[in-house]
Amino acid sequence: MPTEPPLVTCVMPTRDRRGFVAQALACFLAQDYPALELVVVDDGRDAVADLMPDDPRVRYLRLPHTRSIGAKRNIAVQGARGEIVVGWDDDDWHGPGRISAQTAPLLAGTADLTGLGTPVFLDTRTGWFWECDDPQWCLFAGQVIGGTLAFPRSWWLTSGGFPDTSLGEDVHFAAAALRRHARLVAMPADGRFLCVRHPGNTWGFDAGGLGDHDGRGPWRRVPPPDWLPEPDRGFYERLRPSGGTADSSPPAAPPAVATLAAAASAAPVGRRRGPRR
Repeated sequence: MPTEPPLVTCVMPTRDRRGFVAQALACFLAQDYPALELVVVDDGRDAVADLMPDDPRVRYLRLPHTRSIGAKRNIAVQGARGEIVVGWDDDDWHGPGRISAQTAPLLAGTADLTGLGTPVFLDTRTGWFWECDDPQWCLFAGQVIGGTLAFPRSWWLTSGGFPDTSLGEDVHFAAAALRRHARLVAMPADGRFLCVRHPGNTWGFDAGGLGDHDGRGPWRRVPPPDWLPEPDRGFYERLRPSGGTADSSPPAAPPAVATLAAAASAAPVGRRRGPRR
């Protein structure tokens, strides 16, 4: 008789991102993994309790005071009922097979953590899609996007949790795991994850901002991915400012982000497949 798959808890810290939250909830409800729950931790001025579906798998925690993203991640994991925890950023797109794919190595005993690498970025201000060859400018740790980590809850209990900060808390969590010789397996992001750049991101660099737009820089403009459903693509297109044009070049990335990226890249690297939050 086949065994039941373990419960997976997705954790979603959020603050004043009503439109994105509705999209992130839809992505969660579309997952093909059979045993799921989502813990939403909200400290925004615009509470989004009214967006929560009538679904027992979704739990909403409203905080009375503003907390860092790292603190909200810890609150969500503390209340998790699942054996496995998956990061679920509120402003990115998550493909329906993401959780099944990322939990497979954990359940097979071949990884301590998994994450997604080599993502496609979408800049909502221009409508452009980008890829990047230089992981230092994608806020990777061990070649994965910090916000896509999947790991056993038991690992979090012994790790000290996420740092109390709102910039790179997921990257530092992954880097700390690598320093403990964790087996971090990087998986392709295509069809599983789209990293969305918008004016409200907590990270500061711009997708495409470091390239010279002639194909020689680390960033490459790419066509819209065929795995992104048309309704979801339409959602992101509607976020584009009315004054924006597809011909305007994104600004250059601020140098300060290199400090965080360099700190993350200094950690030992686990197994890689191919070259953020």
